[in-house]
Order: sequence, then C-alpha cells, then structure tokens
Amino acid sequence: MQINIKTKNLELTSEIEDYIKEKIGHLQKYDKQIMETDVRLTSGKEHSSENKFRAEVTMHLPKTLFRAEAKGQGVYAAIDLVSEKLERQLERYKNKIFGKGKRK
Repeated sequence: MQINIKTKNLELTSEIEDYIKEKIGHLQKYDKQIMETDVRLTSGKEHSSENKFRAEVTMHLPKTLFRAEAKGQGVYAAIDLVSEKLERQLERYKNKIFGKGKRK
C-alpha cells in the first residue's frame, strides 16, 4: 500500500510520518487490496481553538473508496481518531462482503 502524505501549515517530521504509516498501515489487515492512501494534515486558525489539527484520509480500493476526517487537539490525536473511523468503515465493509450467507 502506498501512503501519500500532504500537510498544510504544519511541518511533517519523521516521527509524524512514521506514526501515520504505523496507524494507517495496520488497516491493511482488513483488506489486502488497498492500493493507495492519501493523508492530509492541516493546522491553523481555520479550525476552532479546541480542535487545532485536522486529519483527512482517503483510501482507494479497486471498486470502492473510503474517506474519513477527524479533528483533534494534537496531530497524534487527530490521526488516532481518523484511524478509528476508517477501521470501523473497513470492518463494516468486510462484514458486508463476507457476512452471513454470502460465503462461497
């Protein structure tokens, strides 16, 4: 899986990049066909003072697209929240595809 990371008003450090790759890369256990993932991190005054950082993630599968967005007080908190949202989406998708009565 290829992970593309873009930032706005935020410096991308190697620690943040490694953290993203760990949290988002672990989602590949739900579907091995995840081809590409786009991650966008923003920081700035356009967000409320409570939630200063925003993480947006888009995952590309062969015939499906997953997208999640989360705001948090810290960049790591925003990444954690968006990772949890994507995990729920992927789990629901997996259960829908391989759920009861659909196995061959």
